[in-house]
Amino acid sequence: MEGEAAANRLRIWLVDDREGFRQPLARLLNLEPGVECARHFSSAEAALLALREQSPDAILLDVEMPMMNGVEAIQPIKKLAPATAVLMLTTFLDEEAREKSLANGAADFLLKHFSTDEIVAAVRAATQTPRSGVCPS
Repeated sequence: MEGEAAANRLRIWLVDDREGFRQPLARLLNLEPGVECARHFSSAEAALLALREQSPDAILLDVEMPMMNGVEAIQPIKKLAPATAVLMLTTFLDEEAREKSLANGAADFLLKHFSTDEIVAAVRAATQTPRSGVCPS
C-alpha cells in the first residue's frame, strides 16, 4: 500500500534561482499530502538537462532568472516533456510575461506570495485538466 501511495504522488520540480525561496518552498510542498517536490534546480538549463532523463507531473518555474528566463524555458520544456504541466512563479504580476507564458504553453501564472495550498491546488488543476489551447469565452 505504501508503494502504491508513493506511485500516486504528484511529482513536482521547482526551478528558481533564489535558494532562499526554493528551499523553503520545496520543504513546504513535501509536507502536503500526496505531493512530492522530487527535485529543485537553480536554473532552467539544469532542469532541461534533467528532463532528458525523467519528467515530473509539473514544474513550478520562476519567471525571472539569469541566462534563460522562465518564459524562454517553457517551449524547450514542453518539447522534452509534453505531458508535464508548467506553472510560472513570479513576485510581481507582469501582464506581458503572463501573456507570453500562457502563449508558450504554461498552464498557469502564480504569484510567489500565494499560500502553499493555493500553489498545490493550481498544480493539481493543471495536471488533471488537459490543455486544449483554447481559452474559454
